[in-house]
Amino acid sequence: MFFSIVVEIENFGSLECNILLHHWGEGTKIGRGEVCLANTDPAMVRCFIQWLKILGVSKDKLRIQLSLYKDMDISQEIRYWSKELDVSMHQFRNPYIKESSLIDITYRNGFGHGTCNVRLGNQVFTDYVLMGIRYIRDQYNLTRL
Repeated sequence: MFFSIVVEIENFGSLECNILLHHWGEGTKIGRGEVCLANTDPAMVRCFIQWLKILGVSKDKLRIQLSLYKDMDISQEIRYWSKELDVSMHQFRNPYIKESSLIDITYRNGFGHGTCNVRLGNQVFTDYVLMGIRYIRDQYNLTRL
C-alpha cells in the first residue's frame, strides 16, 4: 500500500497535495480508523470534503459533529452547517457543547457558527492518508542530509 500512495502522491495535483499537507497540520493523525478535520471556516471544511470526493469518498459516508458554545442555538447551527456543506442533517451527531458562552469570547477570528468536525470512519482510507503524510515527511527529512 505504501508504494501505491507514493505513486499517487507523485501524480497529485496541487489541490490534493495542499489538502494532504493541511491534514498533516490540522487533521487527526492518531490512527483510530478515522480521518477527521475540524475547522470554523466553512470554505476549509468544503475543501476537505471536496478532497475526499476526489479520492473517491461519497459525502453520505461522512459524519459531522459540531462544537458549540452553550448559548448557541443547536438546531440553527446544524441547519447552517448542513446548508454550507450541502450534507443531510441526518449526518450530524450530537454536538459537543462547551461550558463557555459565545458572547464571552474576547477574540473574533472565527465565523460565529462553532467548529465543524468532519469524520470518515474507514481504516483503509486512514492508513492511506497516514502513509501519504509519512511519505511527504520522509521527503523533507531526506533534504536535510
